[in-house]
Parts: sequence; C-alpha cells; structure tokens
Amino acid sequence: MKKSLSIILALLMLLSLSACGPKDSNNANGNNAESYTWKFALDEAKGSNQDIYAQIFKEVVEEKSQGRIKLDIYYLGQLGDGADQAELIQNGAIDLGFMATGAAGTMVPEANLFSMHYIFPDDLDKAKQFLAESTVLNETMAQAYESKNMHVIDWMDEGFMQWTNSVRPITSPQDIRGLKMRVMSAPIITATYRAYGADPVTIPFADLYSGLSLHNADGQSNPVEIVEQMKYYEVQSYLSIGNSDLYVASLTFNKDLWDSLPQDIQDIINVSVAETRPLYTAEQKAMSDAALTALTNAGMQVNYLSDDAVAEFRALAATAAESFYDIGGNNAEEIYKAFLEEVSQYY
Repeated sequence: MKKSLSIILALLMLLSLSACGPKDSNNANGNNAESYTWKFALDEAKGSNQDIYAQIFKEVVEEKSQGRIKLDIYYLGQLGDGADQAELIQNGAIDLGFMATGAAGTMVPEANLFSMHYIFPDDLDKAKQFLAESTVLNETMAQAYESKNMHVIDWMDEGFMQWTNSVRPITSPQDIRGLKMRVMSAPIITATYRAYGADPVTIPFADLYSGLSLHNADGQSNPVEIVEQMKYYEVQSYLSIGNSDLYVASLTFNKDLWDSLPQDIQDIINVSVAETRPLYTAEQKAMSDAALTALTNAGMQVNYLSDDAVAEFRALAATAAESFYDIGGNNAEEIYKAFLEEVSQYY
C-alpha cells in the first residue's frame, strides 16, 4: 500500500510541475492575471452525489473566476482509492478533493466523530443547516484538519445511511441481532454494531456486491442512491429506513495551497461553495426520491422505523461514545459533548 502510494505521489508531483497550482496566463477577459488549474479528486464514481456536487461547483467557480480557475475532476481509482487520495491531498500532490470522514479519521482523530450513529438531526434539511452553521465542525473540527495540512471549505452530506439485508426487515434492535452487517473499517462503527447485537464484518466497498452475493455478509448500510446505483437490490430483499447516520465528506484543499492563494481567489471559492449547496441539495433530493422509487419497483420490501425503535437504537449507539474517547484525540470527550449540546438546538 505504502509503495503504491509512493509511486502515485511521485507521478503526481511530476505532473504538478506543469498542470497544478498558479501560473501566469491571459484570463477570459484578456487581462494578465494569475490563473489556476487544480486536480479535484472524488472518492466516488461518475453519477454519484460527489460528482453532482463537483460538476455544479466546477461550473460556478469557473464562471465566477472568469476563467482564472479551472478544475480537472478525477474519479475514484484514477488517482488511487479514498485513503490514498486523503494522503495525497495532505501532501499536496492533489490540490483539493472530497475526503470521506472515515478515511480522514486515520489522520485526523477527531473526524471519527462522524462515524457515530444517531448524533445528527433526523431531518435532512436541519442536518444540512447544522453542517453549514456548526461551530464545533467549522471551527474546532476544521482546526484539527488544519493541523494536518488540510483546509476544509465545506462539509457535504450524501444523505442518511439506510440498512439493507437479505434475512428480514429491521424494525427494532431485536431484528438486527445476529445479522452479519458489513461495516467500514472504523472502530466506532464496529463498536456500534456490536452494541446493537449484530456481527460486524469488514468488506471493502469495491467487493461489497460480491460479498453480499456470497453471503459473506447479510446486510449493509448506505444511502439509497448507492443501494440503487450499485444494484444491491439484486442481492438484498429488505430496505429499512432508520436514518442511522449521516454520510459526510469534507471538501478539502491542501492547506499550503490554500494559504498561498490571494484573498480574492479565496473569496471566489467560498462564495461558490455557498451557491453550490442549494443547487446540490435540489439535485440530491431528486436523485434520492428516484432511487427509492426504483428500489421499490425492483421488489425490495421497504419499512420505516418507528420513533420508539429509533429511540432504542439511539440509546444503544450512545454506548459507543467510549470508543470515540479512546481514538478521537486529546479533546474527544469535550468535542463530543459540545457537539451534542449544539446539535440539540436543531431538533
């Protein structure tokens, strides 16, 4: 893995001599001004939520900069996998990109907070508002990223994670007990599923369809768009809507690059983020609604967890807080409690 990353890093650094960062050129208005061409890495494929956001952001920022900024988008696998891309952004071989908070957790311990279940408002509009306004996230968490040479310009959600499985509907913690549930490689997620009574199984995302097909896992958790795009409905019979956790990715610049930018370019980027959010939200909602309809039409049995069931899951999930205290950095307990106090205002 390290050898592969070193090779990728070396190649990208060579390319960056001619393709990245500032350079002098004529902009769209014919003025002699610095222009910028940046590598923008996604850790998902074409057609994904990240792609939707990226295409909107690219259009907005290139228009607002009047041609001074150009973004070249790269998809998952083109510049390495999610973990590689996170490290390459940190090292400056990639200029900016989406970084799954799960991947970031190995470099930014505080980011493991995002792996906890039932900590965000279960209303998506309120959750989005919280991401944009939260002091804990946009100051405390952002500073933790800064200390690792990464500058967060936005927290992008991909909707709530939902459970699918091939055994039975999940209507309460009793139903998930004993199920082999695929999880990402994150201690907090593993601890949470064990608290539910499930049997957590780590399977790489690229291998998840085959893992479900071979019954190496009974079920998994992803936003409904992913369930539909990856055709998990072919090997999963039940979809249980419980809004257990919010899938969040940070839109992150290499900090050295960000700090080198003139104020007017930073302002253009920040304004472009603000304009991208509502446009992305509208596209995301339409895609989510279409995916849910498609999954129903494909024969999946869909159920919605009751408020009482959610309360049961929430109480069990809270026991995983100790895991966050262990791996979330020196101020983990303080961050967690401040987060919960802040988020309570959005219910």
